[in-house]
Amino acid sequence: MRLHDPASGRRPLAGILLVALLLVGCSRSAAGAPASAKADVERAYLAWWSARQAAYLKLDPSALKAYATPAALGADVQRMADLRAAGHLLQLLAEHGMQTVVYRDGATASVDDVWADHSVELDSSTLSPIQPDPDVTVHDSTTLRRRGGRWVVDGVFRFGSSHELPGEAVSYAAVAGGKPLPDFYRQPIEDAYRKASRPAVEHNERVAIAQDSVAWVYDTTADGSSVAHTATRLTQTSGVWKGEASS
Repeated sequence: MRLHDPASGRRPLAGILLVALLLVGCSRSAAGAPASAKADVERAYLAWWSARQAAYLKLDPSALKAYATPAALGADVQRMADLRAAGHLLQLLAEHGMQTVVYRDGATASVDDVWADHSVELDSSTLSPIQPDPDVTVHDSTTLRRRGGRWVVDGVFRFGSSHELPGEAVSYAAVAGGKPLPDFYRQPIEDAYRKASRPAVEHNERVAIAQDSVAWVYDTTADGSSVAHTATRLTQTSGVWKGEASS
């Protein structure tokens, strides 16, 4: 696995099993969560990605059972079945921009990932790509749970993508490639959003600008071990940010 410096621009991707880690957002842990817990979560998350890369080249999801709960396996199992029926494999390639929070209970975590998708389907006989690089940025939130002393993936929620795609919303965090806003711009938006939130809820949010007076906050909240995902639109009037209904 090779690290990618976001300041150097996009580099060529080499090898079918490449996962490049882009540290484009600031990763945060909930108050009281040890720094090692966040590192453990991120290692588990990237191990799950590596296992998926290998599985999609064989269309065999069985190895993923060690990295994810049964509830989290459904989408991969279905996609592999669809690929098998079409006679295709998948070369799963991504550049990751992770923002990680370990919540207060110490057994629930969220990885908010704005990742550049370079995955292509392959002809199963020739292993030749049958489509161009999609060159799309995707915004997912993955929940991990600590089970039996280790972290496993328990669900993936898609906030959206950088382009309009069938059945998907546009995430303005993905449009921005995960690049964080300057603090002086982000803080008033985040403060307005947090003011309208319930005090006991923990957050893993990204703030993104849609246009000068419109912002979005994409958040994975935890109330105890219960996790929820919201996308909240905020507008600015006379210099004051106000939230609208969340989706």
